[in-house]
Amino acid sequence: MGVSEALAKRIAEAERKAQLAADKLKKLKSEQAAREARQRIIEAKQAKAAEDRRIQEVGAVVKRAGLLDLDNTTLLGVLLIAADKLSDLAYLAEARERGALANPAGTAARAEAPRGTA
Repeated sequence: MGVSEALAKRIAEAERKAQLAADKLKKLKSEQAAREARQRIIEAKQAKAAEDRRIQEVGAVVKRAGLLDLDNTTLLGVLLIAADKLSDLAYLAEARERGALANPAGTAARAEAPRGTA
């Protein structure tokens, strides 16, 4: 076997190994993408479940406040007026105090929550 043939064999072997490595890399990237997609689905389901729980909590608070019988337009108006006043610290403190008096059991768990999360 001449030098050219030996070199050609080494090149062919290197190309075969490079192709195997490329195939393995492609497979690994595909597996990684699938894992990331599954993780995004899990996170989306968790976020949806948390949102659903929060919606149920808010519904219970609306009921407890005696606002459940209001039509949606009026209820939304009441909430928008309240939302406009949230920058008023005195209003916010009074609202928190009145809420604590009406719901003493829920006060400890949510008293320190940032605005918009409690």
